[in-house]
Amino acid sequence: MHRLQLSWVGVVLLMGLSPGSWADTTKLATVLWGVNQVTFMAGVSHEARLTVTGPDFAYRDQGKGTLSWRAVEEDGQPLPDGTYRYELREIVTSPEIEALEAERDYKKQMAMKRQLRREGRWPPPRAKTQNEVFKIESGQIIVPKAQEQSEELSDQPKHRH
Repeated sequence: MHRLQLSWVGVVLLMGLSPGSWADTTKLATVLWGVNQVTFMAGVSHEARLTVTGPDFAYRDQGKGTLSWRAVEEDGQPLPDGTYRYELREIVTSPEIEALEAERDYKKQMAMKRQLRREGRWPPPRAKTQNEVFKIESGQIIVPKAQEQSEELSDQPKHRH
Protein backbone atom coordinates (compact mmCIF):
# COMPACT_ATOMS: atom_id res chain seq x y z
CA MET A 1 0.00 0.00 0.00
CA HIS A 2 1.39 3.36 -1.02
CA ARG A 3 1.00 6.26 1.32
CA LEU A 4 0.11 9.54 -0.30
CA GLN A 5 1.77 12.56 1.22
CA LEU A 6 0.69 16.01 0.16
CA SER A 7 2.29 19.26 1.03
CA TRP A 8 0.10 22.31 1.58
CA VAL A 9 0.99 23.40 -1.96
CA GLY A 10 -0.34 20.08 -3.30
CA VAL A 11 -3.56 20.50 -1.34
CA VAL A 12 -3.95 24.05 -2.65
CA LEU A 13 -3.44 22.89 -6.24
CA LEU A 14 -5.87 20.01 -5.79
CA MET A 15 -8.47 22.41 -4.43
CA GLY A 16 -8.07 24.61 -7.48
CA LEU A 17 -6.76 27.58 -5.56
CA SER A 18 -3.70 29.58 -6.32
CA PRO A 19 -1.66 31.51 -3.76
CA GLY A 20 -2.79 34.71 -5.53
CA SER A 21 -6.41 33.88 -4.75
CA TRP A 22 -5.64 34.45 -1.07
CA ALA A 23 -4.97 38.14 -1.69
CA ASP A 24 -7.08 40.58 0.32
CA THR A 25 -9.97 41.21 -2.04
CA THR A 26 -11.67 43.59 0.39
CA LYS A 27 -9.16 46.32 -0.37
CA LEU A 28 -9.29 48.40 -3.52
CA ALA A 29 -5.55 48.88 -3.67
CA THR A 30 -2.24 47.90 -2.20
CA VAL A 31 -0.73 50.96 -0.52
CA LEU A 32 2.99 51.60 -0.92
CA TRP A 33 4.17 54.15 1.65
CA GLY A 34 7.24 56.27 0.89
CA VAL A 35 8.97 59.04 2.80
CA ASN A 36 6.96 61.76 1.03
CA GLN A 37 4.84 59.81 -1.47
CA VAL A 38 2.01 57.29 -1.31
CA THR A 39 1.26 55.02 -4.27
CA PHE A 40 -1.99 53.11 -4.65
CA MET A 41 -1.81 50.02 -6.86
CA ALA A 42 -5.49 49.52 -7.66
CA GLY A 43 -6.78 45.98 -7.85
CA VAL A 44 -10.08 46.91 -9.47
CA SER A 45 -10.99 47.18 -13.11
CA HIS A 46 -13.07 50.31 -12.53
CA GLU A 47 -11.82 53.82 -12.08
CA ALA A 48 -11.10 55.03 -8.56
CA ARG A 49 -11.13 58.48 -6.98
CA LEU A 50 -8.40 59.40 -4.49
CA THR A 51 -9.03 62.16 -1.97
CA VAL A 52 -6.41 63.27 0.58
CA THR A 53 -7.35 65.81 3.24
CA GLY A 54 -5.39 67.43 6.03
CA PRO A 55 -4.91 70.72 7.85
CA ASP A 56 -5.97 73.39 5.32
CA PHE A 57 -5.33 70.91 2.51
CA ALA A 58 -7.37 68.90 0.03
CA TYR A 59 -6.25 66.88 -3.00
CA ARG A 60 -8.31 64.87 -5.47
CA ASP A 61 -7.32 62.65 -8.39
CA GLN A 62 -9.07 60.02 -10.42
CA GLY A 63 -7.82 57.21 -12.63
CA LYS A 64 -7.37 53.51 -13.27
CA GLY A 65 -4.51 51.28 -12.19
CA THR A 66 -1.96 53.27 -10.20
CA LEU A 67 -2.55 56.56 -8.41
CA SER A 68 0.18 58.46 -6.54
CA TRP A 69 0.18 61.38 -4.15
CA ARG A 70 3.18 63.43 -3.02
CA ALA A 71 3.21 65.15 0.37
CA VAL A 72 4.36 68.49 -1.01
CA GLU A 73 2.73 71.81 -1.92
CA GLU A 74 2.52 72.89 -5.56
CA ASP A 75 5.70 74.94 -5.06
CA GLY A 76 7.57 71.82 -3.82
CA GLN A 77 7.54 72.76 -0.12
CA PRO A 78 6.62 70.01 2.35
CA LEU A 79 3.06 69.98 3.66
CA PRO A 80 2.54 71.17 7.24
CA ASP A 81 2.79 68.69 10.09
CA GLY A 82 -0.51 67.19 11.13
CA THR A 83 -3.01 64.42 10.69
CA TYR A 84 -4.10 63.53 7.17
CA ARG A 85 -6.58 61.05 5.74
CA TYR A 86 -6.84 59.38 2.37
CA GLU A 87 -9.95 57.86 0.87
CA LEU A 88 -9.88 55.70 -2.22
CA ARG A 89 -13.37 55.16 -3.69
CA GLU A 90 -14.24 52.87 -6.56
CA ILE A 91 -16.26 54.59 -9.30
CA VAL A 92 -18.96 52.14 -10.28
CA THR A 93 -20.67 52.83 -13.57
CA SER A 94 -22.69 50.86 -16.04
CA PRO A 95 -24.80 51.56 -19.13
CA GLU A 96 -27.87 51.41 -16.87
CA ILE A 97 -26.53 54.05 -14.47
CA GLU A 98 -25.45 56.27 -17.35
CA ALA A 99 -28.90 55.99 -18.99
CA LEU A 100 -30.62 56.87 -15.70
CA GLU A 101 -28.34 59.88 -15.18
CA ALA A 102 -29.06 61.07 -18.71
CA GLU A 103 -32.85 60.74 -18.27
CA ARG A 104 -34.30 63.96 -16.84
CA ASP A 105 -37.93 62.86 -16.58
CA TYR A 106 -38.54 61.49 -13.06
CA LYS A 107 -41.40 59.16 -14.13
CA LYS A 108 -39.23 57.63 -16.87
CA GLN A 109 -36.37 57.19 -14.38
CA MET A 110 -38.67 55.35 -11.99
CA ALA A 111 -39.99 53.13 -14.81
CA MET A 112 -36.41 52.33 -15.85
CA LYS A 113 -35.50 51.42 -12.24
CA ARG A 114 -38.56 49.17 -11.90
CA GLN A 115 -37.62 47.36 -15.13
CA LEU A 116 -34.00 46.96 -14.03
CA ARG A 117 -35.15 45.68 -10.62
CA ARG A 118 -37.35 43.04 -12.31
CA GLU A 119 -34.30 41.98 -14.36
CA GLY A 120 -32.14 41.79 -11.22
CA ARG A 121 -29.86 44.60 -12.37
CA TRP A 122 -30.91 47.23 -9.80
CA PRO A 123 -29.64 48.43 -7.42
CA PRO A 124 -26.12 48.49 -8.86
CA PRO A 125 -23.25 47.07 -6.80
CA ARG A 126 -22.05 49.37 -4.04
CA ALA A 127 -18.75 51.12 -4.56
CA LYS A 128 -15.92 49.86 -2.37
CA THR A 129 -13.95 52.37 -0.33
CA GLN A 130 -10.62 52.21 1.44
CA ASN A 131 -9.31 54.86 3.83
CA GLU A 132 -6.67 55.40 6.44
CA VAL A 133 -5.41 58.15 8.72
CA PHE A 134 -1.71 59.01 8.75
CA LYS A 135 0.57 61.81 9.96
CA ILE A 136 3.15 64.07 8.42
CA GLU A 137 6.00 65.15 10.69
CA SER A 138 8.95 67.27 9.55
CA GLY A 139 7.88 66.81 5.93
CA GLN A 140 7.83 63.02 6.13
CA ILE A 141 4.89 60.62 6.04
CA ILE A 142 4.58 58.52 9.17
CA VAL A 143 3.30 55.13 8.04
CA PRO A 144 0.17 54.16 10.02
CA LYS A 145 1.59 50.80 11.25
CA ALA A 146 4.81 52.46 12.43
CA GLN A 147 2.70 55.20 14.02
CA GLU A 148 0.72 52.59 16.02
CA GLN A 149 3.92 50.82 17.15
CA SER A 150 5.47 54.13 18.18
CA GLU A 151 2.36 55.04 20.22
CA GLU A 152 2.32 51.58 21.84
CA LEU A 153 5.98 51.97 22.86
CA SER A 154 5.37 55.43 24.31
CA ASP A 155 2.44 54.06 26.39
CA GLN A 156 4.62 51.43 28.06
CA PRO A 157 5.88 52.28 31.55
CA LYS A 158 9.48 53.41 31.69
CA HIS A 159 11.80 51.14 33.69
CA ARG A 160 14.22 52.74 36.12
CA HIS A 161 17.57 51.12 36.72
